[in-house]
Amino acid sequence: MKQCPDCGAQNTTGARDCVACGSQRLVTDPGAVYEPPSEPTRTRWAAYQPLSDPASPKWMESWHQFAAQVGGDFVSERRMLLGVMPWGKRHLVRTEVDQWLVTLEPSGGGADDPRQTRMSAPYAPLQPLSFAVFRRNMAHDLASRLLPMQDIEVGHPEFDDEFVVKANDQARVCDLLADSDLRSLLMSREGLHLGSDGKMLGYVTDGWVTDIASLTAVHDLFVLALRALQRLGFIR
Repeated sequence: MKQCPDCGAQNTTGARDCVACGSQRLVTDPGAVYEPPSEPTRTRWAAYQPLSDPASPKWMESWHQFAAQVGGDFVSERRMLLGVMPWGKRHLVRTEVDQWLVTLEPSGGGADDPRQTRMSAPYAPLQPLSFAVFRRNMAHDLASRLLPMQDIEVGHPEFDDEFVVKANDQARVCDLLADSDLRSLLMSREGLHLGSDGKMLGYVTDGWVTDIASLTAVHDLFVLALRALQRLGFIR
């Protein structure tokens, strides 16, 4: 039998890839110490394990430092396929901000799966508000046509020129984006999407954010949006 050092699954002696996570680092003797190859080896399921990629060892260090800085926890969780089969690992940072649990995690990384950094927090709604805010470009303009919400100008020309705003309530989203600090932070970031389905606030930015300063800026923007929603009486 061969054991996978990444997920611990047992594999047949003739196996080359782990049946559970796709790793190519199988060890014949479970007690043996695995010696990594001279060149980094990407596993078949590398898209599901962005922070485990040997080509980017600084990810773990940066995200651990960020978690410590904001008083959060760096967590590695085993992914499960259909709830029963191990499917790689999921790495994330969880922080408690006021009464909200904020989760930050990377996604993508495969050839057809662009890298993104995502942040989310569920909340208890007090007023019905769903919205999406994202920068104008061809991909986002196409996506905006698929959202069943009206296009809105918030009354700040420099912001309206750069962003598409969709919402189910124009007055409420204009109240939210009347916050000059929130608009300023949004305009300072590239390739972003901030939105809510009415029960969860979500933020997506292009690429894997690796430096602590950028992680902190994204976190500050997200927390500011949550507190603005609460201040306006939209969420608990």
